[in-house]
Amino acid sequence: MKANIYRALGFSAPPFNTNLSARSVSTFIAAFIIAQLLFLASADAASIAYIHGRVANDGTILDEGVGEPYDQMLITDTGRTGLSSFRTLVESQGHTIEQFRDQGLNLSAAFVDQFDVIIFGLHQRIWSSEGKEILDQWLQAGGGIFIYSDSASGGFFQEVGAQNPVGQSVTNNLIATYGMQVTVDQADGTTPQTANQNTSISGINGLILEGEGVSPVAISPSDSSIEVLVPYSRTRDPEVRHQQNLTIDPRIFASMVLKPFGQGHIIVMFDRQPMWNDGPGSSIQRRDNSEILREVVNFLAPRPDINPDPTPPSPGIPRTGEEENIAPILPLLLENSDPS
Repeated sequence: MKANIYRALGFSAPPFNTNLSARSVSTFIAAFIIAQLLFLASADAASIAYIHGRVANDGTILDEGVGEPYDQMLITDTGRTGLSSFRTLVESQGHTIEQFRDQGLNLSAAFVDQFDVIIFGLHQRIWSSEGKEILDQWLQAGGGIFIYSDSASGGFFQEVGAQNPVGQSVTNNLIATYGMQVTVDQADGTTPQTANQNTSISGINGLILEGEGVSPVAISPSDSSIEVLVPYSRTRDPEVRHQQNLTIDPRIFASMVLKPFGQGHIIVMFDRQPMWNDGPGSSIQRRDNSEILREVVNFLAPRPDINPDPTPPSPGIPRTGEEENIAPILPLLLENSDPS
């Protein structure tokens, strides 16, 4: 009966001395299955790049180690305005995340091809046309972008103004070609928005995304390729007052949108506050922000094939085709095997 076990595991012959005891055989089988399960779990994991900037209160772009940056929002920062909680959320899903400074970073194929998802946080760099073309090709091949805007990209709002255009400019530099633009900061207080039902990211349906001093996303009402995940509406002040520098016309506004592009996707969010640990306004702890971010990351991360190969064999070990259902029948096989 042991031969049936070996064949079910994909071995044409016993991989060890057949005179071993049933306990030794059981130990081998358990170790083999655990290794395969770990392999399958890794198929869902994504490598994520988080890109950030470094700016002073007055909007001056700072070199590393020089001056005091304003709300840099690093994933290594455990303070109130850091993103350590977001990093923990990402890693809890089995993904890895690394942070990179925008200045000096080259959006080359060698860089982007390392990652499944790129998150553009608050930054100040206007990317070159060459870099954007490489990013475009990476998207078409299945990459995922998550991006948001905020006046804090340009510095402290009390010094540079809430409607300073830095965050708008750097964000629209990346997304405008795909039919989306963000406004400048509306500086209109805390803004909870309810996600649509029946979205492509089913886990966010009906959840509440909350930001503060937001920059809504403008899209054309006739562009059916862009999906509104979370609408934007205000009962207290329904008008989007600050619409400077927008070229989409006519336009509607949203809090979060999804744009498929080739095999990839772009998701644009209306604010930074849902990302940080516990900063003023809103945070990852408020409303359903954490759950929405988790669903967004997992949506952008690569999904396994519909019919993945569940037990890739070791080199030189032929497959028999009997491996898929081995786990449920192992106890029966062991129970009836020869204990010698």
